[in-house]
Amino acid sequence: MLVKKSLSTRFICSTSGAFAPIFAIAVLALFAVIGVAVDYSYMLNKKSKYGNYADAAVLAAAVSGKTEKSELEKVAMDTVSALSSEVLTTKLEKTDDGRISVQVTSQYKPLIMQVLGYKGGEISAIAGSLLPTGKKLNLALVLDTTTSMGKEGKIASLKSAATTLLNTVEKLDDGSGNAEVSLIPFAEYTRIEPADYKGVDWLREGKPYTRSWGVVNLSKSTGCTKTGINESAITVCSKPVYDTQTYTWVWEGCIGSRRDGYHKVPGYHGRKMEGFAFAPRGSCRNYTTTPMMELTDDFDLLKKNVNNLMIGGLTYIPSGLIWGWRSLDPEEPFKKGAEKASNSVNNVLVLLTDGSNSQYLSEKTQYNYPGYYHVLDEISVAKEKEAQVIADKLTSELCTLIKNDGIRIITVAFKVTDVKTKNMLTQCATSSDDYYNAENPAALETAFDKIGSGLIGDIRLTK
Repeated sequence: MLVKKSLSTRFICSTSGAFAPIFAIAVLALFAVIGVAVDYSYMLNKKSKYGNYADAAVLAAAVSGKTEKSELEKVAMDTVSALSSEVLTTKLEKTDDGRISVQVTSQYKPLIMQVLGYKGGEISAIAGSLLPTGKKLNLALVLDTTTSMGKEGKIASLKSAATTLLNTVEKLDDGSGNAEVSLIPFAEYTRIEPADYKGVDWLREGKPYTRSWGVVNLSKSTGCTKTGINESAITVCSKPVYDTQTYTWVWEGCIGSRRDGYHKVPGYHGRKMEGFAFAPRGSCRNYTTTPMMELTDDFDLLKKNVNNLMIGGLTYIPSGLIWGWRSLDPEEPFKKGAEKASNSVNNVLVLLTDGSNSQYLSEKTQYNYPGYYHVLDEISVAKEKEAQVIADKLTSELCTLIKNDGIRIITVAFKVTDVKTKNMLTQCATSSDDYYNAENPAALETAFDKIGSGLIGDIRLTK
């Protein structure tokens, strides 16, 4: 039976004419979503650029030597103008307690959303800084130069970043003599230049040591496998064939640790620093370990030595920390110690490492050495894990002692993957702002640039 639908029923059921308005609404909604995404991304990009301009402008004003607000603002405006051809508004504010802030602003016209009626507004970024206080700066650069720093271009990145830091400090100091820097490269051990410290009271030079030993000939041995982890991995053979070698070591400036708790004391105090010619499994030699430099304002020499940093050895962070502390201590061993931190003196220690502690303070008496070696008593996975726990504990203890001595500690983890080590470095730093996690060379360069900018007279970007 044929049923004829009414006009109203046919209208309600019909879909042929509804597609166009539904499609139009959908397209409009999609256009709005895309517009928001595009414009938001554009705004974020602009805000990031303006943030960089504000950072540069506030630091330029802070180190300009100007004190009047109008003069400081002119420096900031000139800096922003040199960085961008955009029409930007740069304003500087100064407070009575010596703080300045720079705000960079522009009018924003949306690329897409203006079609939908959004007219835009302002994009701005602000950065702040403290004006110089005229304090004296004593800075210790404690830098990891272990074998692992030779991988992935890390040592080249360190040389570049450290040079950037030194250039920044030199520029901020501007020949005033208010900044001096020490350089403390470290691995298991640290090293001095023997000729520079001949006959000093605080040092016991290492005696020559002759030893014969067997070296496994891998081409003749059988059943050889690798054991151990990370830096302490070695090859062990079930049927080894040995070649005999004999060698005499002479002292090349390498120094271990003093006994009876003096490994945690910066000054001489009548207890000699213990040099050694030979160390078990040690790699401290004049071709692997760059000598330390005590405090100096010779920035050309500092940059030359940074550029000549050598690599070799395993990781024992306490060796770098204690000597960084000694370089900032007024007592011997160094000829030129630093004044204690005060209202007129800033003492700062920057610690950089790319890995975890893998050695520890061995209490065994070996080879008639009166000090402590920094070495595993045996090579195994378990011993290296134990070494990290023991050395991390000493590292943390030294960090606390150093901070209690009025020294600000800044730590930099460079491509460090171990969570325990990162946590230790975070806790070692004086504040959360003094810890940097540099996962690549660009991040390291940025970190050292910010560190350098924040040193003289507490000139630093306020967060």
